[in-house]
Amino acid sequence: MMSPREAITTAATESLRRTADTVERVGLDRWTVKLAGGERSPLVTVIWDKNWLRFETAPGGKDVQTPLNLEHFDRLLLDNAGLRGGAKFGLDGDSCDLLLTAEIPLHEDVDLVSRVREVCAGLRQGMIQLACKRTEYLESQATAPNATPKDRLQEPTSAATWRSLIDLCTEAGWPCAEHVGGRVAVRLESGGAYCRALLESSDQTGTRVRVVLGVVRSLSEASRLASALLLLSGCRVVRLARATIVPAEDGTTYGWEVMLGDEPAAEEMNCALVALSIACRLTARELRVLEEESVAKKYLATRGWSSLLPDRVVCS
Repeated sequence: MMSPREAITTAATESLRRTADTVERVGLDRWTVKLAGGERSPLVTVIWDKNWLRFETAPGGKDVQTPLNLEHFDRLLLDNAGLRGGAKFGLDGDSCDLLLTAEIPLHEDVDLVSRVREVCAGLRQGMIQLACKRTEYLESQATAPNATPKDRLQEPTSAATWRSLIDLCTEAGWPCAEHVGGRVAVRLESGGAYCRALLESSDQTGTRVRVVLGVVRSLSEASRLASALLLLSGCRVVRLARATIVPAEDGTTYGWEVMLGDEPAAEEMNCALVALSIACRLTARELRVLEEESVAKKYLATRGWSSLLPDRVVCS
């Protein structure tokens, strides 16, 4: 009879082998994975970290351009809202190195094979987006179902799905209520900042849990940069959740979301709501403060990021 550790590592290895081109176990709880996709395929490190399976790759290579500027950081947050399987772009908070990561909670009710497949698809998608020219990527997505992040956020939720989301939240131990448009609303445990998560589901994207931190009409370049860096570095810290920006008619929507895939387990929903609660505690108030340009400049200077500002913006 296998020990719990052996059972988890065996299940993880088999799940990875069903999806990846090559899987090499390089430690007791670590694998190196080569995903399908040719030369642009990333080499991914997979780590069993207590109750999580973590995926991480540092994109690089001659075909991948990762400039450190405001437009690039905004693009990463915009692209986060479209990545499959909960994959996400983030930044190392000290070096600003670009990371492409994902996490899967390990629980007996979680469909590990499906989640690994979804995560690997999202990681491949992220690498392709970085390697391709931006216009080529947008053209390739224009005819796809639910192509833009904004469209995906507006998908209707059927009555049957609405009831299943209510039941899922109840089983996970989170009080919830019906929201406008047939969505489900859950108040997060975000400390002094009031934050509410909205749940929606569709056949195309699975279950999405998202929280809007605010809609901003205009920001100075310093405030935009500080906000983007705060959120992207937060993606490296908060498991499962990813920061996003979505264009809206009245400005730009800043927020966080978790993609749970098809038929999530109650434990996955609990992990999602806990992750979003932590993300809100770390960034909700800070984002509002960073709307003030002078505060944003001081924040960038304190973190050693002033050099990322355009030359025309003086950080004093």
